[in-house]
Amino acid sequence: MEAYGSAQGTGYAYVGQSNAYGGGMFYNGDGSPSFATGEQTDAISFYRRVASVNEVVFYYGYASNTVTFRGDMTVSGGDIILGGTGRIQGIDTVTSSTDAANKAYVDSAVAGSGSGTVTSVATGGGLTGGTITSTGTLSHANTSSQGDVNNSGNTYIQDVVLDTYGHVTSLTSATTTLLTLGYTGATNANYITNNNQLTNGTGYITASSLATLTNKGGNISQWTNDIGYVTSSGGSMSTWKLTADSGGVETITDTETVDIVGGTGITTVRSGANITVNNTAPNIVQTTITGNAGSATVLLSLIHISEPTRPY
Repeated sequence: MEAYGSAQGTGYAYVGQSNAYGGGMFYNGDGSPSFATGEQTDAISFYRRVASVNEVVFYYGYASNTVTFRGDMTVSGGDIILGGTGRIQGIDTVTSSTDAANKAYVDSAVAGSGSGTVTSVATGGGLTGGTITSTGTLSHANTSSQGDVNNSGNTYIQDVVLDTYGHVTSLTSATTTLLTLGYTGATNANYITNNNQLTNGTGYITASSLATLTNKGGNISQWTNDIGYVTSSGGSMSTWKLTADSGGVETITDTETVDIVGGTGITTVRSGANITVNNTAPNIVQTTITGNAGSATVLLSLIHISEPTRPY
């Protein structure tokens, strides 16, 4: 069924128990003539009639899907589902536990949450001062009887014992020795107090020792001495110089042999590390002097002095 006119106007459909009580729907084109309280122009409206008075219940514009209700809406058998980013606006102040809440009410309730009064605070292990029911002070309990330890030199803290709460209950000190450092020989060491001598046990080399030093392990050990001592491997001089009364200098290397040759009326004899110079000519007195480092021979010429002729 269609009902419309040739210009703007108002048309309605009515259903009721009488001419005074009922309801229906109507379309108001331009608001003239007026039909119901709360009506909107260019809108389709549902209305109710009480005692011959028309009241709009809800309406929507002819070019819109938005429905406006002029009173409360009760959903009896289902949910209200909002599609997209829709939202419910205009919610009144909450008065019942079943009321929906608006943003202002929620913000206010969240800001005030957490407030209240703590009625009891108990203390656990390692704490003292509880239980507190109004005011009081919690303290960190002292569960350790260990006193201060102040070591020096080669004495150090070796062991630290903690209790359940992380408190130090025991400190054990120890002294560093060669054994604790991993040295498996002697467990103590003598200090060097001067530059002359190391005091050691039997078999060690001291300043007066004549023993031969043997290098072990392929490494070159070095003794720090005054100038002129051998401080590296080899143990010999590379060169030395030989001269005599006749003048001139001959450089002798450590691989050469020096032969001491006797002259006229002189012979030389070697025995071990000693060389003896012998006189085979008259008028020469030979004296041999022997010492720890070898021997030397002193030759003295005898000069004959004639007695002068005395006059009688």
